[in-house]
Amino acid sequence: MNRRLEDLLKFTEFTNLFADVKRKTILNKDGSAENNAQHSFQLAIIAWYISQKESLKLNIEKLIKYALVHDLVETFSGTFSAYERNKTTQKIKDESEKKSLEKIRNDFKELPDLIDSLNSYLIQQDKESKLIYALDKLIPILNIELNNHDFYHTTKTTYENMIKAKDKKISRDPTVYKYFKLLIKYLYEDSKFFWPANKQRDYSNKKYD
Repeated sequence: MNRRLEDLLKFTEFTNLFADVKRKTILNKDGSAENNAQHSFQLAIIAWYISQKESLKLNIEKLIKYALVHDLVETFSGTFSAYERNKTTQKIKDESEKKSLEKIRNDFKELPDLIDSLNSYLIQQDKESKLIYALDKLIPILNIELNNHDFYHTTKTTYENMIKAKDKKISRDPTVYKYFKLLIKYLYEDSKFFWPANKQRDYSNKKYD
């Protein structure tokens, strides 16, 4: 087989493996969980939306690149729930993702820009990477709200648990944090969104026109 074609097939397979990583959040109308490809696309386009809507002086190309690569390490490490994190699982996560990053770097040496974007995102030294990091933590809450899903019931997540898991991370970007504050105020007033009351929550009148 031609080497260039072989390389293209290898990278295409890599993107398929990335898409095979299932997340915890229900995104699809059939009740199935979102995958990393769906999540990364959604993150990229919402970041673009927020940057334009809020007239932020940010580099759109950087935002989109960071969104597309931010979870690439999960192709080989898998994903870890924010609500099941402790010192032990965090250490496992860090070690797994470090090994995955090295594998990606070694497998695709011909893509230095992709590796540089991933490294730059992980370092978190510019405004674009911080916005993507914060928005990555906010979007799952939005999707749970939109999809009439009992995630917080099945995981027994209280309002306080959610704040503890999300607040500090989302505060890394002031614009995204502003949206988070609006959201948690809205959710606080909707007491049935979280455990234990949310099993009885009625979404039938929810409209977002």
